[in-house]
Amino acid sequence: MVAIPNLWAIAVELVNNAAYSTAAGMVGVSLIFIYFAWIVGMALYRIAQSGSHAHH
Repeated sequence: MVAIPNLWAIAVELVNNAAYSTAAGMVGVSLIFIYFAWIVGMALYRIAQSGSHAHH
């Protein structure tokens, strides 16, 4: 069985590490979170879009 990572723990650790980082590190972490939110949003949009179309 494949272990699924605890995404909440990963996010908290990333923020904690970024808090001790430089300004460039904080910008990088912020961009990672924005990119992740964009990916999740697009995935949800595609799922919703595929459910609204009639299947052939």
